[in-house]
Amino acid sequence: MRISFVRKVCHLQIVAALALGSLAVGEEQDNKHADRATPQSAIKGFLRALGNADLETMRTYYAPRVTVLRGSTLLQQGFGISEAGDTGKNVTVDQELLLKAYAKAAERYGWKKERVRRGKRFARFDIEYLDKKSENADKIFKAIGAKPDDVVAVVNPKGDELAFVLRSTEKSGWLIVSEFWD
Repeated sequence: MRISFVRKVCHLQIVAALALGSLAVGEEQDNKHADRATPQSAIKGFLRALGNADLETMRTYYAPRVTVLRGSTLLQQGFGISEAGDTGKNVTVDQELLLKAYAKAAERYGWKKERVRRGKRFARFDIEYLDKKSENADKIFKAIGAKPDDVVAVVNPKGDELAFVLRSTEKSGWLIVSEFWD
C-alpha cells in the first residue's frame, strides 16, 4: 500500500514507543455508542464531528490520553500542545488539551463558519484502513507506535493527510489513541 503519510513516517524511521498504558475508560463512557462499534464507523463519526467543529462529539471518540504524532500541524506553535513549536517528537496529551488545540484550529481556519459544507465534505473523504494483516504492517505499526490489534485509518482530503490509530476498548468501542494531521 502506497500512502504518502506512511512513506513519510517510515522514511523518518520513527520509533515511537507510546506509553499509553491501559485504556480503562471511566464510567462517563459506555457501550451505548454504536457509532464506535467498528473502526470504520468510529472514524466516520469522528470526521463528521471534526468537519462540524463539534468538540463535544469529538471528545467521545478519543481515549483519555492521545499521542499527537511528530510532524503534526497541531504541534506547531500557537495550538497549545507544544508552545515552542517543536514538531519533531511525539507528544502525549490528555483529551482536554487536545480539544483545546482543535478549538484553536477551528478558530484559525474558520471551520465554524463553514461547518455544514465542511462536515459533509469530511464524511466523503477516501479512507484507507491498515491492520496487522496489511502489507508492511509490522514496519508501519512499529513506526507509528501502533499495537498489533490497532487499526490505522489514513484519510487523504485533497492532499492534506490525517491518520488516526484506533484501539478497541471493552466499554467504549473503538477510540482514537494517536493521530497525525498534516
